[in-house]
Amino acid sequence: MEDCAATPVRRPADPSSPSPTPTPSPLSLRQWRPAAQRNLRNQWSRLLAAKTRWLDAAASGRSHAATLVNAYLSRSYMPGMDLGVLKGMPRIRDRASAKLTHKEVQCREMLLSAYKEMGMVEELQYTDGSPC
Repeated sequence: MEDCAATPVRRPADPSSPSPTPTPSPLSLRQWRPAAQRNLRNQWSRLLAAKTRWLDAAASGRSHAATLVNAYLSRSYMPGMDLGVLKGMPRIRDRASAKLTHKEVQCREMLLSAYKEMGMVEELQYTDGSPC
């Protein structure tokens, strides 16, 4: 009886297995470097443009948030506010409260749109398909 385990069997190389990669030649490295530098410059300028858009949207959102808070506080203090000579006008407090409520709604919508814009700036960075 022959023992099959005693004889080593050499199998042919599997084409799907990773083979060691050869070292690139100095010529190919020199040709690759300018393209990599150009790609880096392009990505850097895109990143700076996205940062500028994000900062603009953040400043806009901060402004809308401050206006929203001011309108809310003005409306909440309207019943006790001294209106001076305007207090003689009929239903002035109701009209002012209605205008402030309308302003709150507008500011809330603008604040949400600023936040959405900030999110879209970040999404653009991830959906453009570039590796950087």
